[in-house]
Amino acid sequence: MAGSPLKRARKQGVRLDDGRMIAFHFVPTSPSWLNAVESVFSKMTQQCIRRGVFYSIGDLQAAINIYLAEHNGPPKPFVWTKSAEAILA
Repeated sequence: MAGSPLKRARKQGVRLDDGRMIAFHFVPTSPSWLNAVESVFSKMTQQCIRRGVFYSIGDLQAAINIYLAEHNGPPKPFVWTKSAEAILA
């Protein structure tokens, strides 16, 4: 099955008769990525949108953009407080 059309389509896409190219994007089979996206939207709803007052769609979009800028701001490095020996012991 190494030469099957589906495997080739995964690598390079499919060319239609009129010359256009179609690329297939396969969604991961595990739901962990969906859980991560759902938790981001839940946190944004709770912290930004739920009790906000927005007079227009532009106000709502501005609030969401501000939240995302703060949420995706400069990362803070994780500092270990214990040695590896203490953790593995």
